[in-house]
Amino acid sequence: MGSLYGYEIATSLPMRRLQELDGPRGYVRIEVGPDSLLDREGTLTAWSERMGGDGFALARVDPPPGGSAGSLLAWCAATGTYEIDAGRQTIRVACPRLDEGWEHRIGTMAIPLLLAERGELGLHASAVVAGDYAVLFAGPSGRGKSTLALSSARLGHPVLSEDGTVLSPNDPDLRAWPGPRGVRAVDPGPMDEPTERAARGGRRLIELPLGGEARRPVPVGAVCVLAQRGERLHIRPLTPADAVPALMPGLIHSGEPRALARSFALLARLLERVPAYRVSMPSRLDEAPAATALLLSELGSETVAGARSGLTESAPPQGPRHSAGRPSHRAGEPQGRGSGSGIAAGEAASEPPG
Repeated sequence: MGSLYGYEIATSLPMRRLQELDGPRGYVRIEVGPDSLLDREGTLTAWSERMGGDGFALARVDPPPGGSAGSLLAWCAATGTYEIDAGRQTIRVACPRLDEGWEHRIGTMAIPLLLAERGELGLHASAVVAGDYAVLFAGPSGRGKSTLALSSARLGHPVLSEDGTVLSPNDPDLRAWPGPRGVRAVDPGPMDEPTERAARGGRRLIELPLGGEARRPVPVGAVCVLAQRGERLHIRPLTPADAVPALMPGLIHSGEPRALARSFALLARLLERVPAYRVSMPSRLDEAPAATALLLSELGSETVAGARSGLTESAPPQGPRHSAGRPSHRAGEPQGRGSGSGIAAGEAASEPPG
């Protein structure tokens, strides 16, 4: 056995991305379910259809005889069906292939959704350690969550998770716990002693070496909303009022009004305590390492700690260190060490707030 997000995972199924850590927060049981999981009556609560036929749907189903009420069915065209029973802390799966895609869905969708059903805050976000705090990177697919996680690990910043973060509202330290091991990403460059395996969607599962993954929970110090990629790195502070709507599409919940309201309230509470920034990464993958290094240096522990302590609803968090009075890098200007990317603290990002 192993753990994810601080919960012991009890299963006989092959799961290679579990953390080799204790699960002090409780347990989640994962079992094989019947192929007839979809043959249930219920109410559709969410639906999305992506290019290539990769559809996804959620439904609140009627319980079977003797079953607990309130379970969810999650259907994914690519990986199969998942019954999420928060009352029993159990996930039943009916998947044609127990491959990397299946385990990715379990770790970044099914388990965070189960924990959200139990009152925790789930976000589609990667999380890395910068100094004494965790920095979260949230945004839709293609904005750079996994690329930032991979680049951070190569720079010596341990990865907590690459596509899912769960926070407990009862934790006074707002800690992010280690999620699935490794990073599924388009690899922007070489890495010391990686073990890579082909994965769906053109991504590769990269198993990080010792030291590349966090081994303990870390307090959240900043949340970054990833805007569309651009020519260079942009970062600017966001007020909580601007950050909440920008982060809402990344909330993990059942799609029902009461679940959305609960997640909205938890997100607002998080942003009352933690500073938020809008970040646009360079579009060139070979510039990701230098841009990541610059970003994490700007969001250092001293800056984050100061922003956390001084955050109010009426004012944005303090800008990154050393940004005041420093000229931003423009295309074609020298940037030191050939980084190939610049930072424009306080400038408008490539997308409007929200």
